[in-house]
Amino acid sequence: MLEIDWQDGDTTSLAHCQLRLGCRCAECVALRRRGENLVAPVDIEVTDIAPYGSNALHLTFSDGHCRGIFPFEYLRKLADR
Repeated sequence: MLEIDWQDGDTTSLAHCQLRLGCRCAECVALRRRGENLVAPVDIEVTDIAPYGSNALHLTFSDGHCRGIFPFEYLRKLADR
């Protein structure tokens, strides 16, 4: 799980699989537009987390996918799904 403690006191917990399936990189968006489903193993892991500017994270996954930029606002919305 990726756990984020927000400044307002709220905490968000996101499964790595949920994050991988929620990737909005150009490759993943193109797959969805073609009507294809993203597939991620339930045991997928985030292997690296790096800041991307001041408002996002760059995540790398154990399946080799490393194109996902996840704005903090989007991460918070993913938790509500």
